[in-house]
Amino acid sequence: MSLLTFLVAVFFLATKAEFLDRFTGGTVMEVSYEHAAEVEKIRKALDTRGYHDYSVQNFGSSRDVLIRCP
Repeated sequence: MSLLTFLVAVFFLATKAEFLDRFTGGTVMEVSYEHAAEVEKIRKALDTRGYHDYSVQNFGSSRDVLIRCP
């Protein structure tokens, strides 16, 4: 039974593996400041350093920032 299940799983991975190219990597940074974070300043700093296609947002409190880069 285990061998049959294994062979079926391998078959489907070999023939239906389209989903494998949909996953992308990247970096997620959680940054905490002593005072309320200025999200626009963080975005401008990332722009001036040549980063593109990023996401900057507050989470939790106004002091916590989540930065995602591809």
